[in-house]
Amino acid sequence: RARSDPFLDRTARELTSIFNGIEDEDLDCRHGPGVVADRLRANTRLRIRQWPDRSSQSFPEETYVIPNWGWHADLHGVRSLGILEEPPVKVVFVPKTLKTPRVIAVEPSHMQFMQQGLMRFMVGRMETSDMTKFSLRFSDQQANRDAARKASVDKQRCTLDLKDASDLVSLALVQRIFVNREILNFLEDSRTLHAILPDGTSLVLSKFASMGSATCFPIEAFVFYCLIQAAVHEHLGLTPNRGTIERFSAQID
Repeated sequence: RARSDPFLDRTARELTSIFNGIEDEDLDCRHGPGVVADRLRANTRLRIRQWPDRSSQSFPEETYVIPNWGWHADLHGVRSLGILEEPPVKVVFVPKTLKTPRVIAVEPSHMQFMQQGLMRFMVGRMETSDMTKFSLRFSDQQANRDAARKASVDKQRCTLDLKDASDLVSLALVQRIFVNREILNFLEDSRTLHAILPDGTSLVLSKFASMGSATCFPIEAFVFYCLIQAAVHEHLGLTPNRGTIERFSAQID
């Protein structure tokens, strides 16, 4: 059972409000450039042939699987997947340093398709809200580089480098932060449920997403930002609200 943390819960309630109001036109779903678990080439991914039943409420087939209503007949060829039929992410190792590889998970193409749209929506909201735009930057890293350079000179700030950061973001934590928000349904419906390891072992995923999911990094950044804001408010004995969050945002890069 999660411990009581009114600072985190109040901070999360304020911050997650920036994602309110999701319309179909807000989600620009498209296929990414990387490798996918079903090994489909870029041009063959365009014709989606399977879709999870549980994703249909957030991502209805008639809106996302076909390009327009003129292709409606093609929906008859799309296989509906029950939970037990859903393909897993495939865990692979890619070069990171000379000593250690990076562990990532390759997503099925139809899941990555949903995640790409959700990632663009979230990044757009985070980069335009006054509560987050000074801290969470994805499109332009120049401000982050400038802050790192300044901190190395004046020693007034530090950088937190978390080991295996994406593994620290559990599904339970994401559910707590986004509780009662509409976007949580989208996050869960576009999340792959289990993974298969190189030795063939199948695991149910307790963390929110593996590296390889398009939503992994935006959620990771947002969750850590929530935790930092909550810690600052608790340290100063302040009740989190929009004004105080905006004030501290400029100090968190």
